[in-house]
Amino acid sequence: MKPLLVVALIAILSLSACIPPNFNTAPPAPAPCQSPVAAIRNTSNIVVATSFSYSYTPTGGNLAYTEPPKVAIYQLNEDGKADGNTFVLPNGQPTNFTFAFTVDNPVYNSSWTGSLTMSGWGFGFIHTFTTANPYSSPTQMIQDLTDQAYVFIHSGWHDARSSCPQQ
Repeated sequence: MKPLLVVALIAILSLSACIPPNFNTAPPAPAPCQSPVAAIRNTSNIVVATSFSYSYTPTGGNLAYTEPPKVAIYQLNEDGKADGNTFVLPNGQPTNFTFAFTVDNPVYNSSWTGSLTMSGWGFGFIHTFTTANPYSSPTQMIQDLTDQAYVFIHSGWHDARSSCPQQ
């Protein structure tokens, strides 16, 4: 009796694999376009959480590794002066932006490359910025990536999906 049960089970499983998939299901609807965000002006204490991930093991000689968040906030405050914006690191309050830096040191101790993923302001993901060329100073690289991100704060941004209005 058991061999007959095994044969029947194999037959059922074999036949079920031959059932064509149901192609009548519609793909999920795309998320609606997000409203454009205007330039941010005259806003004090914009809270920016920063994170840094490294593709190598950092050592104290090539960058003071407790300082990168301060480097980013310093640069944002320099960039924001003309617009009346000031920035702080989080200290128990909700964040307005998250800056996630990735630092790469492909030729150990002599050059750095990196990226910065910016999100927040009620928008979620905003943009990822990258370095075009290697840097001899990781501090300068962090400042330049932060400058790229500030352009969005200074000018505003929109939903970058091609199906959304690009205004």
